[in-house]
Amino acid sequence: MKRKIIAFCSVLVCCIIAFLIYYHNTKYNKYIIKGAAYITEKNKHLVGTEVVEGKGQVEEYDEHNMLKYSKTIKNIPDEMKLADSALISDFVTKEKNNEYITPEIIETNGSIGVFTKDDGSGWKLKKGDSLVFNFDKYQSKVIKEQTAVIGYVVNGKMVEGESFEDLSGSYEITADEPGEYYIYTIDASSEYLAFKEGSISVHEC
Repeated sequence: MKRKIIAFCSVLVCCIIAFLIYYHNTKYNKYIIKGAAYITEKNKHLVGTEVVEGKGQVEEYDEHNMLKYSKTIKNIPDEMKLADSALISDFVTKEKNNEYITPEIIETNGSIGVFTKDDGSGWKLKKGDSLVFNFDKYQSKVIKEQTAVIGYVVNGKMVEGESFEDLSGSYEITADEPGEYYIYTIDASSEYLAFKEGSISVHEC
């Protein structure tokens, strides 16, 4: 009798463990993001993976992240071929040792991430001043090279950026006119694109 009880308890424990594993995997497999977001405990399992859509999924999505609501981007040129419905998310940097540390973010195809100062403003540059963005991407588990487009916004207008496939690199702009500048990133791949912490620095002429 005692052996039967022990055997029953063992089977019960195994069933509970199996259920918890199934529940955990099901819960996270159904979770996706739409647009761009800070990397958190809730979404970090998506880093480097393929975007898989299906029934019953829970999306992290803010419908106010569209051009008509954006505080940083007011104009997207037609030649950039980005719809007015493109999702725009602002990400706050932290100033440290005369640099601005960019947070870890994750993006979906076509989404736009814009880096700002801690008060939501951009960087005020004079003509000839430069902004330098040093970045590191997470390695994709799906493909060897992921394309990120990195560019800038000046006085509310988006300027066409450059494509980067390497995991790390540097993007530099020199102001052609005085104004308020922001650095943006776009996921130009079909998978989740994720950035590690990076830095933005200002170089005055």
